Amino acid sequence: MNLIEKAQKVITFRMSIAKECKKRGIAMPSDEKIAEYINSKGEMNVAKFMSDYVSKTGVFHEPITDFWNEINKFAWADGNKPTKQEVEEWTSKNGYDVSGFLREHTINSYEGFYRKTIEKVITLDDKVLVDLWNYFIEESAWYGEDSYVFDLADKNDSEWLAENLDNEDIIYICRLITENRDNVRFIQVLAKDCKIEDAIHVIHDVKGLIVAYWSDIVNRIMSFADLYYENCNEVMMQVFQPIIRDMCKVPYKENNM
Repeated sequence: MNLIEKAQKVITFRMSIAKECKKRGIAMPSDEKIAEYINSKGEMNVAKFMSDYVSKTGVFHEPITDFWNEINKFAWADGNKPTKQEVEEWTSKNGYDVSGFLREHTINSYEGFYRKTIEKVITLDDKVLVDLWNYFIEESAWYGEDSYVFDLADKNDSEWLAENLDNEDIIYICRLITENRDNVRFIQVLAKDCKIEDAIHVIHDVKGLIVAYWSDIVNRIMSFADLYYENCNEVMMQVFQPIIRDMCKVPYKENNM
């Protein structure tokens, strides 16, 4: 097929697509997408093209579809689920980071003291946040022991895992570290009633974990502040004390003694 024949075939293909789109009452795809389809498929079959176009598969697959599907997996409280417009506006600015979106959306749902403290606490180091989480799990006893987050960089945590997990689990964790050297540090070991890849849960977003449970954590801290001062002093001194002092308009003076 020479250049002129190919051009004529492309024009005919485009006209057929336009006719099908008009018949179905849907928008016409761009010329760029039509060209991308032709280059990827190496053919100009109108029926197959329309099938891919309508089902958003192949070159027409949109990342926001996967993003929206992930958002829909969460059990949103009434009135708190984001709208498609909010999702589209956020992704246009920030890309398709589901964890980032959930974290920001949840933070924005908090008000007053909860909002002030969560915005401050997520500036702390992940290790500090993991220690806070683990103490909250221990102190509150609201969630199962398998909610504990292990730090693979911590000697005590690593030794506990080595002594208490099956060889199969240890080998799996070692493989995770080897294959994802810079992305695996914090894990949870869930109840062993599922596949090993589901039982060993990697925590990629520590801040997101804290954000999701922040109202519960704040309630425990404010009810048992003395315990948290003793066991999570950095959080109390760098987050809660300054914010409470500021809200109560209590001036702060350095101890020069």
